[in-house]
Amino acid sequence: MKSLFFAVVFLLVSATVATAADPVVCSTAKTTFNRFIAAQPNACTADADCGSFYYGPEPCDPPYVLANSHESAAFNAALKTQQDNVHVAYETKATNFPACSPIASFPACVQGRCVNKVPR
Repeated sequence: MKSLFFAVVFLLVSATVATAADPVVCSTAKTTFNRFIAAQPNACTADADCGSFYYGPEPCDPPYVLANSHESAAFNAALKTQQDNVHVAYETKATNFPACSPIASFPACVQGRCVNKVPR
């Protein structure tokens, strides 16, 4: 009877352990996400045209510096899809990531492009 109990416990524990995500699939999903972000408007004429956006699919991702004009309903829908694709590739849900403090960002317009101008 004892061995049956341990067999049942083993099966229950085994069923709750997540499988490791395929590193190639994860890398591809993250690369696709980064390409999507890189395709967003980044042109500016002044620092006020730029902003920091914490769009990364993982809470520990650094912010993306983009032109403030990039936001729209279509963008938000596509962003959610891209973030979900990364979560699926990592075999996780957004709530399974650790909490991280936001990474500081210093958006600025440099030579007509929004950049993260980190103070030296």
